[in-house]
Amino acid sequence: MSKITLEQWRVLHTVVDAGGFTQAAEALHKSQSSISYSVTKLQQQLGFSILEMEGRKAKLTNRGLILLEHSRALLQQSEQLENLAQVLNQSWGDELHVFSSSSVPYSLIIDAISAFKRASPGTKLIFSEENASISNEPLHKSPVCIKLTTTPANDLSLPIMMLEMVVVVSKSHKFAFQSGELCISDLKRERQIVIDNYLMSDDVFQVANIPAAIAMVEREMGYAYLPLCEVEGKLASGKLLRLSLTDENLLSCPVYALIENSNESNNSANLFINILKN
Repeated sequence: MSKITLEQWRVLHTVVDAGGFTQAAEALHKSQSSISYSVTKLQQQLGFSILEMEGRKAKLTNRGLILLEHSRALLQQSEQLENLAQVLNQSWGDELHVFSSSSVPYSLIIDAISAFKRASPGTKLIFSEENASISNEPLHKSPVCIKLTTTPANDLSLPIMMLEMVVVVSKSHKFAFQSGELCISDLKRERQIVIDNYLMSDDVFQVANIPAAIAMVEREMGYAYLPLCEVEGKLASGKLLRLSLTDENLLSCPVYALIENSNESNNSANLFINILKN
């Protein structure tokens, strides 16, 4: 059997979906004779009939129904491959490394990765979480890299967004029963669960990441200064309580981005950051 082309399968699908050779010719902007020739050749290559005419309407045989179902998946894969080629041609780049300090919210990064992969499925993305003090040394010599931190990695780090922050305690913490706003001096007397170097207390317990901080606060081991987006569910359920502060300047925190090894022909880093910002 000689090889059957994707175009022959595409013509067959159009004939079936459109309801006949005349309609398929109009849909594909081809002559009716070329449509008829394509289907006839396909049947000759297969060695059996896949279409039969009922009046002016083409109807699939049982074998034709089976082949139509399998060939539809083939055409869909072909379309996906063509779309992928178009994306690669947009020069988003072949590989992107994203390094994040543990104080940057998981939820924001995971949402950005999901959107990035939809926009640039051909780019290999590698995500790693680092400790709070990400090294200022270059991460890689060749792949494009992004460092995301809540304190500038160096003078080239740029602020890309502001996080809304909250001070939270467990529902049984003594601050939960205190009315009115709290000030820094109040916080200094209690244990703070910290992820990075942003300290408001003399008594601190440092943890590796935001989920660990949340778990320790829930267990009444102290209070924590955390991104609102990471604790909204806990606040809504009543497992954690949000404290009111007199100093509202404490209620926001910048996220910085440092791009390494990027160039005009590789825009993956800029694409990822734009997605993260929006």
